[in-house]
Amino acid sequence: MTRLIDSFIFNHTMNPPLYHAVFSPCGHYRYEWHYCWGEGPVCMFIGLNPSKANGFQMDPTVRRCVDNAQRWGFGALCMTNLFAWIHPDPEAMKQQPQPIGPKNDATLKRLAAKAGLVVAAWGCHGNHLQRGNAVRQMLPNLHALKVNQDGSPAHPLYLSKKLQPICF
Repeated sequence: MTRLIDSFIFNHTMNPPLYHAVFSPCGHYRYEWHYCWGEGPVCMFIGLNPSKANGFQMDPTVRRCVDNAQRWGFGALCMTNLFAWIHPDPEAMKQQPQPIGPKNDATLKRLAAKAGLVVAAWGCHGNHLQRGNAVRQMLPNLHALKVNQDGSPAHPLYLSKKLQPICF
């Protein structure tokens, strides 16, 4: 573990791949999770909130996002979220007074500027605090795998592997 001024990083190297995650000093927020497996641009996904993927393991959603990015020819995945608060239950995350995280907007802007593709994937809970709309305004060139009936970008976990990104 390497300490930074305002966050800490977990690294796990297996030449390649490289896993990398950035957390807040308190450990309650995960701002970014990276997995690099080869050459090529980075595919960035924006989910709802972090579940349990850290610098050493993937959760099922992150695994599905990695599979998609690999099929599309990317060399790395960057997983981010509307809300950086770590909890596997969206309803519990919504009870937190500051679920977005103090560094989340800056992180999203910085990483989206470097990504070859940014995929919105937060599902129907993204309307909490109008966060989905705020991120859509902040990052206008978003894509999605599918758009739900309520207009939110579908969560990728149970979608067909055959779907291709569409403008969102």
